[in-house]
Amino acid sequence: MKNNSFTSIIHRLFAVSAALILLMAQSTGCSKEDSEEHGILDISDVVLLDQIYTSIGSEVSISGRGFESGDVVVLRPVLTGSAEYTAPAVLVTSTKIVFVVPDGLTSGEYKVYVSRNGQNLLLGRTTFNLLSDIPDKAGMNIKGTVTCNGEPVAGVVVSDGSEVTRTDAEGIYYLASDKKNGYVFISVPSGYEVDHSGTTPRFFGYLNQSASTVEQRDFALAKCDNSHHRIVVFTDVHLARRVSDRSQFQSGFLREMTDYLKSCRADNIPVYGIALGDLAWDQYWYENDYDLNDYQNDLKSLDFPVFSAPGNHDNDPTVANDDFAAAGPFRQIIGPTDFSFNIGNVHYILPDIIAIYYYIS
Repeated sequence: MKNNSFTSIIHRLFAVSAALILLMAQSTGCSKEDSEEHGILDISDVVLLDQIYTSIGSEVSISGRGFESGDVVVLRPVLTGSAEYTAPAVLVTSTKIVFVVPDGLTSGEYKVYVSRNGQNLLLGRTTFNLLSDIPDKAGMNIKGTVTCNGEPVAGVVVSDGSEVTRTDAEGIYYLASDKKNGYVFISVPSGYEVDHSGTTPRFFGYLNQSASTVEQRDFALAKCDNSHHRIVVFTDVHLARRVSDRSQFQSGFLREMTDYLKSCRADNIPVYGIALGDLAWDQYWYENDYDLNDYQNDLKSLDFPVFSAPGNHDNDPTVANDDFAAAGPFRQIIGPTDFSFNIGNVHYILPDIIAIYYYIS
């Protein structure tokens, strides 16, 4: 009896295991989209910029290994329903692929694939910013335009964090900058919004050339009646991949915020976020391998713009006695550390209070 019972149990376990394996095989099978995104092409070490500033007909390069002559770059808009674009490689080396920005491409966020013999491999996402044609100006090393639906917007404040100017009647601005901060930004005017990627509002553009080189950064606004709006302010999140903090954050804050955003949109009320620092926890950036990049990934499911100011726990803990250098990761991952913006009749100012504290001290 014991042997029969044991044999029966073993048979049942095998049956259950087979069913589970079959279920897992069905549930993990790749859809067409999955197979397209992951592919089987042997391409590695890909470096794709988060923002690409270019123009139609200009060449763009993507770093990586394993590209081949005949590869085609496919640009698929993240916004579903929009047309995708293809661009055959014009140059392939052992470390990069170069393509020409195709006709008809518009500014926006795209998934970037490489296609070869019917196989597509997702290289990543980037936002293409198509630049207008404006002349250089003597002594100025940053230039650009601010527009809304292709029309110029005059009087918009533009800054690199030190120098400040405004757009002229044609929506054009020029700045003479030391480029120390590595970005240029606008103070979003009342009655307008900027696009956002995840929760990052695109009111700024990074600079990647020396002060001796002229760079162009254009900004696009969208009309929005935000005279009546709502602000969600949160602070001291201190995410660090410890004591189940991320699961609590997801099941608590993110879930509640998702419901709140739905209710605001149902009432047709614009809603914005302001994060007042200590987004991650510097002590655990290296100890738990969780930093501001991970915080951004955990927050990005919330589809609304969040303007962020740094806290003392958002500084690189490996940098001592140099607040500017310690705030480098915040500037490169989150954005500007001193800025302002307008919503409705309110002018919001988000300063770097840590730098102010050290200056006063």
